[in-house]
Amino acid sequence: ADPNGDCTNPSDNCGDVKWRECTMGVNCPWWVNSLKAESCTTGPDVPIGIWEIFNTRKACCNTNFAYSDFCDIQIGPDEDQPTRHPTIAAPEDDIYEV
Repeated sequence: ADPNGDCTNPSDNCGDVKWRECTMGVNCPWWVNSLKAESCTTGPDVPIGIWEIFNTRKACCNTNFAYSDFCDIQIGPDEDQPTRHPTIAAPEDDIYEV
């Protein structure tokens, strides 16, 4: 880290974690979640290689997924978020033979 506390090299540990005591969804940074399509995530530990962080979900979504219908919505615990790798299932059998 440089004298201002900013990381100068991507590494596993770049000094003290700035957001150690942040509250997720309140004052933790937001970044693009590469594991889910059109999604931003938050937390105290920004993954290695993430250089763009945002102060709100809305800012992250508007910057990265401006026309998304999914990114800036709050998903309840019983609802599924869109995924990058959707599960495709065969249609159920019916009474008609093909």
